Amino acid sequence: MRILGKRFSLFFIVICAVLLSAMISHKFYVTTTSLRFVESNNSFQITSRLFIEDIESILVKSSIPDLKLAPDSDESLVDSLLTNYFEDNLIFTSVENEFKINFLGKEYKDDIMVCYLELKFDKLDENINIQNTLLFDFSEEQKNIVHYRNGNQRKSFLFTNTQPRFKIKLSPL
Repeated sequence: MRILGKRFSLFFIVICAVLLSAMISHKFYVTTTSLRFVESNNSFQITSRLFIEDIESILVKSSIPDLKLAPDSDESLVDSLLTNYFEDNLIFTSVENEFKINFLGKEYKDDIMVCYLELKFDKLDENINIQNTLLFDFSEEQKNIVHYRNGNQRKSFLFTNTQPRFKIKLSPL
């Protein structure tokens, strides 16, 4: 009986180790973007955080196979590719306008790329539509969280493949 108990204990430990390692290796596909409306200069200050490995895979697939990030193999090329990628995947529109975002720069923090962008409005519209499809072409499980701040009002949105668009009001929420 004692041998059976030891075998069961060993079997239980091995099963737990396998299950635990499977949970640890499961990758979480998410980006976070902070969107702050600055009324004094009619602009959004935008900060996006993406996993370096994920965005590098997208850029390599769409452009140069030996492209590297953190450190960049070619910083001006990487910045140009990122500018185009954000223009195609983080889109701001209103009933009358499609707005152009400006890529200001990036920095690397551990395994995260932090990108800084700005969107200036010539004319303010009350409602702004946001489409966030960042890394949707990388994984079907991708989710993008946007935290919106306008003064002391805050709201968060979860963008998914089935819900890639939301509307925000520039007037108080």
